[in-house]
Amino acid sequence: MDNSLMGKSCNSNRASSGIGEATACALSAQRASVVLAVCRMDRLNVLAAHIRNQGGKAVPVDEGI
Repeated sequence: MDNSLMGKSCNSNRASSGIGEATACALSAQRASVVLAVCRMDRLNVLAAHIRNQGGKAVPVDEGI
């Protein structure tokens, strides 16, 4: 059985550091497309680039809070 998340989209709030960042990376490693949401876009853009460089899909979103 294939337990990957390929073809699924997942949201990771507060993804610029800590548990949110680790969750986003783990979801991407399972082949999910990841929507990254946070107020600190500078760090989020770095994480999105990292996920893309690993062959994943990531979309950074500014929560604006």
